[in-house]
Amino acid sequence: MAAREGKWTPAEPEAPDTDDRATFDATVNADGLRDAYVGRLELSSIPDLELVRVRVERLDATGIACAGASARDLSIAGGDLANADLTEVSVRRLQGRGIGAVGLDVSGARLEDVGLVGCKLRLARGLGARLTRCVFEDCDLREADLESATLDRVVFRGCDLSAARLAGVDLGRCDLRGSRVDGLVVSPDRLRGAIVDPGQLPTFAAALGLRVEELPMP
Repeated sequence: MAAREGKWTPAEPEAPDTDDRATFDATVNADGLRDAYVGRLELSSIPDLELVRVRVERLDATGIACAGASARDLSIAGGDLANADLTEVSVRRLQGRGIGAVGLDVSGARLEDVGLVGCKLRLARGLGARLTRCVFEDCDLREADLESATLDRVVFRGCDLSAARLAGVDLGRCDLRGSRVDGLVVSPDRLRGAIVDPGQLPTFAAALGLRVEELPMP
């Protein structure tokens, strides 16, 4: 992907527009939050929540329902979004590390310039979501369901995609090298142009009805 590195790499989030870099704990209300450095951020179920230029050391948002929320220029160093309902959200320029998000639902969401490292996204749902310039590195995506999502310049590096569902997803602008793809569900007619490594060929060949076998030794 070296030749494509610049075009496939997510843009970095902008820093908060404030001279006060002291962190504080916060609970967000309906007004949302802008231009802040936060130690612990607690979110509750607020429709149309808005976060802009926020850096968070720990996010606590287990089970929240914030459909239609928006976030721009957000950095999260850790936290929990397990079973959160973030359907139809709009996210632009997000960097996250070590986030627990088992069962997270971002179906119908628009995610642009997102980088996630070491996040637990098992059983996450993103049905019909649109992802542009997103990188998932060392993330657990087992049994995740992205059926009919649109993936444009999306990289899965060192991830576990075992038994994940990418049915109806055009993988022509995806890089899956270095990820585990055992049992990955894909649409055979949507594989053209996908970037894979040699160890992944048996999985994708099976999707095409092919068998990869070596000739027996003479």
